[in-house]
Amino acid sequence: MTEAAHHAWGPSSLKQKINCLASDQATRGLPDTDTEAALSGTATHSLVEFCREHDVPAKDYLGKKITVNKVDGSTQEFLVDQARVDSAQTFIDHINGLPGIDFNEQRVRYPEWVPGAFGTLDGARANDGVVYLRDFKDGGMLVFAKDNEQLLGQALGFYRDWGHLFEIEEFDLGIVQPRRDHIDTWRVSLEYVLNWATTVLKLAYERAQGPSPPFTPGEWCTFCKIRGTCAARAQSVFEDVVDQFDDLDDAVAGAAQKKFVAGVLGNEQIAKILPVIPNIKAWCSDIQRYAFAEVRSGRPVGDYKIVEGKLGDRAFIPGAEAKILETAAKIESPDTSVDEVIDMLYEPRKLKGPAQVEKVLGKPLFKPATEKKPAGALHELIVRPPGKPTLVPGDDGRPAMVFDAASAFEEVDDFE
Repeated sequence: MTEAAHHAWGPSSLKQKINCLASDQATRGLPDTDTEAALSGTATHSLVEFCREHDVPAKDYLGKKITVNKVDGSTQEFLVDQARVDSAQTFIDHINGLPGIDFNEQRVRYPEWVPGAFGTLDGARANDGVVYLRDFKDGGMLVFAKDNEQLLGQALGFYRDWGHLFEIEEFDLGIVQPRRDHIDTWRVSLEYVLNWATTVLKLAYERAQGPSPPFTPGEWCTFCKIRGTCAARAQSVFEDVVDQFDDLDDAVAGAAQKKFVAGVLGNEQIAKILPVIPNIKAWCSDIQRYAFAEVRSGRPVGDYKIVEGKLGDRAFIPGAEAKILETAAKIESPDTSVDEVIDMLYEPRKLKGPAQVEKVLGKPLFKPATEKKPAGALHELIVRPPGKPTLVPGDDGRPAMVFDAASAFEEVDDFE
């Protein structure tokens, strides 16, 4: 199933565009990028759309795979596991419990306020009097309905395209986030939506097209295309961390100076720090991802390099289960039957991990060969994935990794 096209001022982008007017011109023409979370969310949205369109429960697709189109033209498959089924079905049940005529994945437009702008509804039920609009979030940070720009844009578009069919007085706007066990709604009048469209949306669009619109960093930076390189955002974060500076270079230098401060933070000071932590953490992650991509592409970022990080957890190779069971069946013990040994190897519905199996069968069976001892009979059944690529300073003792330019992008692990 292909992903619907998006407009730069579509409902899902309005929070960023309205709150940071400069972001429109600053990101214009830049390519889109994919994240694992966004692609997974698209897969769950596709499951919801298909189930609602064909009136079938999500559980019918448990174990199947959903193919999602990526911006580079390739595709990625996502398994419909129980968590995805539960998330999709929660949204479907919520929509089905609302009164009114059903609107499933309908496109809505509002070009009178923003030229060419359009978006797509996740779900709506319309009646004379009240229209229920719901936006489905498969995960991520908690989102609330009150004054939510995305929902207001959808309500505006619904009124513009479908308002002639209903005597609309109010919109019941809602966010449904099943994986966060979160449903939030907000009732707003049609008059409020139309006033917002003129005094906020249209005005913001017009100001954003003018010369030198202002940069205004905030939580809306999360999905901005220049979130890792925006100087205004960097300045804002450094102001949060190291006090007020007139120049970003001074802020960086000030942050690098080691200072000794006596005493401990009181609860009132902690309360002032807590609100800025999400912005700081998000900015640090975006800077890290940007630097990783630059180094991987061969563009130096100081002397930083990419090395192999901590090795992954040990895992059994495909087909190991049969040989382990064969070995377990040969165990002779006066205190434990073969069936009891096999039961100890399993968690519900799956074979336990290497560490747990070793406790039952003994570590020597799985040990690799050494100069003094031969390898255990089952040593080839365990593999350990390579470490995740990790960005480190140039003086780190590990060798730099070599990347194939055509290989798929891998996200950087945390700094070490």
